[in-house]
Amino acid sequence: MKLIENYLNNGCNFYSCMKDINIELKDKTHSLAKVCAVLKNTTLKQYIQKAIAAAIEKDKEELKKL
Repeated sequence: MKLIENYLNNGCNFYSCMKDINIELKDKTHSLAKVCAVLKNTTLKQYIQKAIAAAIEKDKEELKKL
């Protein structure tokens, strides 16, 4: 548990310590995400980064079980 907490709190902020990933999205998912990003006045990249960060935050209790 301490290992995960240390990893999550390693000093990286939202825009540092970045990794590039290559994921496949269905056309409809991509289109809807792009529309949402435009409506929120952000980029698709930032929209997806924030969505993943929110999902990890939601699952923090699960990560603590490791």
